[in-house]
Amino acid sequence: MDDLEILATRGGRTPLVVEDVDRLGYDEAGLFHLLNQSMRDQRAILLTAREEVAHWPLATDDVRSRAGRATAFSLEMTDDIQLSQMFVKLFGDRQIKVDPRIIGYLVARMERSTEEVAILADLMDRLAPAKGTAITRSIAADALDRRAVTRGAVQHEQDWDGPDDE
Repeated sequence: MDDLEILATRGGRTPLVVEDVDRLGYDEAGLFHLLNQSMRDQRAILLTAREEVAHWPLATDDVRSRAGRATAFSLEMTDDIQLSQMFVKLFGDRQIKVDPRIIGYLVARMERSTEEVAILADLMDRLAPAKGTAITRSIAADALDRRAVTRGAVQHEQDWDGPDDE
């Protein structure tokens, strides 16, 4: 990808995010120049990856060395409270009121990741108006089913201890 090289030559101090560095096959020369430019100009860069730098598929020691100098931290699997809070925040940002029991229903059945929270919130935000309803347990179940099909996963259980959708 030439985009990183272009960003490096433009310079600047605008913070950048480069996602999935270990998975998307970024041009190492561009990444090298961008890392150098960020150190020189004190530009903040967030590199995301699923593996530690030592396991990135980098061919050059220079890039590995520069990436290895960065402050590293890892995010562990999120717990129910954090996932629930993310749903509340995302729905709040969209000015959508959702029964807390529906959020509990989702958290108990979903893939355990912050990315999945964002995907489900967006999907439900599109499904509800298309069906002419608020976000109900049925909308939540539909979103979970669609995500299970997308991921090739086993569908979730349909049990529910709250009131039926009206």
